[in-house]
Amino acid sequence: MAIEEPKFSVAYKDGPFELRDYAATVVAEVTVTGDQVKAGRRGFIKLAGYIFGDNTAHQKIAMTAPVTKTPLGEAIATTAPMTQTPGKDPGAGEWLVRFTMPARYRLEDLPEPRDPTISLHAQPPARLAVLQFSGLAGAAKSADATGLGTRQW
Repeated sequence: MAIEEPKFSVAYKDGPFELRDYAATVVAEVTVTGDQVKAGRRGFIKLAGYIFGDNTAHQKIAMTAPVTKTPLGEAIATTAPMTQTPGKDPGAGEWLVRFTMPARYRLEDLPEPRDPTISLHAQPPARLAVLQFSGLAGAAKSADATGLGTRQW
């Protein structure tokens, strides 16, 4: 069974680079601290609990892509498949981790999280730049894929 992803159309493509127009989505999100890997794990575990039934209705919600994490303090939209963007100090800090909800849900249809650190939000349609590469997007791989080598951001 394929994992659902947000609907998009490609506005421009050049090799692995695309400009994509994404439809509106609903996300569950949590802010966590730590380095990129630890924060990602903490956020994933919390959000997985929510979709596996740790919510006011004890309702299970299908897993979707993307799972995103963005350092706080940077205005970066995060609705492209599995993105990880290192901040000025990729070793530590606060990260916003998001799960995109299945398209059939409107914000008002979703059960409330029992974990008060998790919040639900509607995301408006957005045009995003996407760079495709395979594997997990750790700090070094993200830097290499974007042509920035291992430079500290």
